[in-house]
Amino acid sequence: MDISNVFSRVSWLRPVDIAILEVLGPPQRLSLNRGAISKNIDYSPDYVGRRADLLVSCELLDIDEDGGPFYSINDTGEKVLNRSISTEDLEALGPDG
Repeated sequence: MDISNVFSRVSWLRPVDIAILEVLGPPQRLSLNRGAISKNIDYSPDYVGRRADLLVSCELLDIDEDGGPFYSINDTGEKVLNRSISTEDLEALGPDG
């Protein structure tokens, strides 16, 4: 199953969210600011920052404000990439869940 199909069934997720998770995710598990993320996925830094903040509030990313903000993927975000979380559970993590 294509990961974009999983995301298409979750009302609050966008293609940029997939891209952010993929940049930060395995194998390296990077910690990057919105500018560095945007350079790697071809979205504006402002849009990346808004979406990354949403992913933090939905518990898919962690944020380090010290000298940042720097965003990093957490275990729940990795479950999304690995497709080991149900669409229902993912929907529930959303801003309206």
